Amino acid sequence: MAKLWKFLSVSIVAAVCLGLMLVPAVPNVALAQPALNCGIEVVPSTTKVGFTENFSVNVSITNPTGEELDMEMVHINFTKDLIEVISIDVGSAVGSPFTIPYDKTFSNTDGTLDVDCSTPSGTNTTASNPIVCTINMQSKSTNGVATLDFIALDSWGDPDTAVIGKVVDYLNWTMVVNGAVKVGPPVLTVYVAPADKGDVKINGAIPSGYPNTTTRSWNESVALEAVNSVPNWTFTEWSGDLTGGDNTTNITMDWDKNVTAHFAPEGTTATLEGHVGLQGLPATNVTVRFFAPNTTTENVTMKTHTITDSSGNFTIGNLTPGSYDVAVKGSTSLSNLESGVNLTGGNTTPCDFGVLLEGDANDDDWADFDDRILLYQCWNAQQGGGGGYESCCDFNRDGWDDFDDRILLYGNWNQHGDLV
Repeated sequence: MAKLWKFLSVSIVAAVCLGLMLVPAVPNVALAQPALNCGIEVVPSTTKVGFTENFSVNVSITNPTGEELDMEMVHINFTKDLIEVISIDVGSAVGSPFTIPYDKTFSNTDGTLDVDCSTPSGTNTTASNPIVCTINMQSKSTNGVATLDFIALDSWGDPDTAVIGKVVDYLNWTMVVNGAVKVGPPVLTVYVAPADKGDVKINGAIPSGYPNTTTRSWNESVALEAVNSVPNWTFTEWSGDLTGGDNTTNITMDWDKNVTAHFAPEGTTATLEGHVGLQGLPATNVTVRFFAPNTTTENVTMKTHTITDSSGNFTIGNLTPGSYDVAVKGSTSLSNLESGVNLTGGNTTPCDFGVLLEGDANDDDWADFDDRILLYQCWNAQQGGGGGYESCCDFNRDGWDDFDDRILLYGNWNQHGDLV
């Protein structure tokens, strides 16, 4: 573990090291039991450059809770075929509190770089986003997306990337943000599925074949139109970096984009395989409604009443292919809406709508005071027990309007469905 210990003072840390040599090496290497509150990131996380163009990125620490930090270790693997390192700046040159560099090496042959540095002896920093270093790079002449990825462990199982304070690694790997560099102009690739069953006009022109790959300008808006050019086949939806069922659309070239136009035999319908969580119910009646994306415009012909099984599953067939916002509401539950559900002709689309929250006795998509009034009006009534029972207040479907139903209502108190 020489790489980690070479920065630490001999007198105090030597004893600590002897007691910690047997700690297993894992990505979140901890020399104690810290709160793992810090992250590390490439800033900006995405960079766009031309060919043979110089550019720079920073490596910064995310320290939202103000941990006392005194040492940083960075190892990054980068895509050597697309980019190369020119130099690495550390310390006061980039306004970094980590002014003592122990290592700032790189290999363009291997596509690796290492930066190890610390604050001056006896000091630390609690800054929220301190810079570790600036990496000065140059792109090559090949179009593509290069990555800059932090590496957790070296070949010995010791930390290659760490955020250290008082001999403790505070790095939380869920807070690590790698970098990406787009070299060259953006590329648009258009596919048709199934092959030869339709066409796509790209800025008004049908290409000679698919997949069709073209180089575009940054942030260019490209017009796409799916064309039913094969008899008895019709466009159903887009997939990839486009979604939806409108045959005409535009795509903005802010990165490489891949788009597929899907076609299906005319008259082919789609199937929705849905799932909802049930709050202790054996099964429930649900109403499923379909809306145009991001609107309140409903396809009323597709509105369906069905019943789930005991696990909350239901299936609806003979649906019109396309992209929809789909809402599910139980007879006494609040509604849940799932956006951008793509139904493809001839296929079954699975969709999890989450847990249906019970407590809506008056069907206004709220669990509130009005529902409690209705429950108390039939309080302690039993189904088939001589009157007073209301099925709309029997939230757990046990045949009683009672305390258990009130528990469900109060558990979801003052909440409302997605369709409100």
